[in-house]
Amino acid sequence: MEVKTKDRLKKLLAQREKKHLHYVNLVKSSDSAIISRTLGGSVISWNPAAEKLFGYSAREVIGKNILFLFPPGNEAELNKIQKIVKRGKPMEDFEAIRVRKDGTRIPIVAKISPIKEKTGKVVGLSAFIRDNTGAVQARERRKMMNAKLRQSRNNMRVILENVADGITVQNSKGKLIYANDVAAINAGYPSSREMLKNQAKWKKRFRLKSENGEPFPLKRLPGRRVLKGEANPRETVGFINRENQETKWAVIKARPIITEKGKLRAVVNIMNDITERKELERRKDDFISIASHELMTPITSIKGFMQLLKKDLKGENERISNFLVKMDNQLNKLTELIQNLLDLSKVQSGKLKYNVEKFNIGALIETAVNDIKKASNKHKIIFKNNTDTMLFGDKEKIYRILMVLIENAMKYSSNKDRVIVSAKDMDHKVEIKVKDYGVGIAEDEKDEIFDRFYRVKDSRDKTFPGFRSGLFLSREIILWHKGEIWVKSQKGRGSTFYFTLPTELK
Repeated sequence: MEVKTKDRLKKLLAQREKKHLHYVNLVKSSDSAIISRTLGGSVISWNPAAEKLFGYSAREVIGKNILFLFPPGNEAELNKIQKIVKRGKPMEDFEAIRVRKDGTRIPIVAKISPIKEKTGKVVGLSAFIRDNTGAVQARERRKMMNAKLRQSRNNMRVILENVADGITVQNSKGKLIYANDVAAINAGYPSSREMLKNQAKWKKRFRLKSENGEPFPLKRLPGRRVLKGEANPRETVGFINRENQETKWAVIKARPIITEKGKLRAVVNIMNDITERKELERRKDDFISIASHELMTPITSIKGFMQLLKKDLKGENERISNFLVKMDNQLNKLTELIQNLLDLSKVQSGKLKYNVEKFNIGALIETAVNDIKKASNKHKIIFKNNTDTMLFGDKEKIYRILMVLIENAMKYSSNKDRVIVSAKDMDHKVEIKVKDYGVGIAEDEKDEIFDRFYRVKDSRDKTFPGFRSGLFLSREIILWHKGEIWVKSQKGRGSTFYFTLPTELK
């Protein structure tokens, strides 16, 4: 019996020794500094990681009071730790400053646990300590970044509230999440806060119109088009107040804000109030209309006399006849210019008339190409026809659009030898394309080339002759036909103009 008891005791002692060795090895190999001490403060254990962290060897600190690690005058912190541990409570993620042997201070984070006897009485404490320098520095960097971000936001808010343009921001669902006061006041709200509260109110207050006087559909607003995937839409929109019928005009641009993953985060809308400019344009249009009408009468008379002279001098004096032909050509150009100016003023006032008829679009393009070829042989004009579709629309005005696009392609590619015109059937519409290999259009000019009188410049900042109202008129005519017009281009590598016309004009 006694032998069995001794064997069990030996076995129990062996197990305890094994556990003790395991604990000792664990403490020695730990990356964390592990320190234990009595409640009075005397250090009773100090592992290699503690030596590395604080610079003291175990021989130097065993039996010494732990206060040597505390900054001077920090006894209150020690008392606080004592009180908590005496109650048998651990301290998780305790952050503090400690002093190394060389006098440098180091931020630490510790897990402090009470050491208890079997009776539960607390007789000391142990601490697992790690260098917290990286975390503290990261936290300070975040604080600085957040402070800079707050300052940047404040600066941006001041800028946005003081710019002359109205600015709004929509989220990816189309909901308005920001508006400056300029945008709110232009939309008839007393403040931006009120605009965000009652977002749909402006739709009841205003009706929209295009520059040609036609109703402007909400789906064409640039912000909505960005939500559908367009990159940089731009529109000129008239806002008619339903109460007093006053009209305010704005150029609206919309730009997407994209996440790092390429998804749409928000849409920024910029609204430039051009009401005063529109009033000046109206007065100018009135003058142009009157002047153009007055000019047409003498030009018509001159053309009549020119025809009589050509008839009378036919075959008599070849030199004078050639001069008369050149004069007649210049009069035709002048007549076309005046007609464009008249149409321009009619478009602005919504009085341009359209003569709708049924015609073959492929045949009309071929006619335009052949007429250009007769007038000039500087370029080889290639026509790729893939349509025989009959359309409803103003045949004469579509013909003029074709002439504008082809002549522009030749004008802006004077050092190249070809222009490609093509047409193809699409779903319930026809797409026409005019491609050149000339000076091209800069990215920041693409939105502006359809403005009135805008001129593209080449790489040497050279402008080209002409009034440049053709693209503006072309866009308005195509929009009236419920079509679209756009351009793809690279500076120095040419341009391709596209426009579509629906097969059925509603």
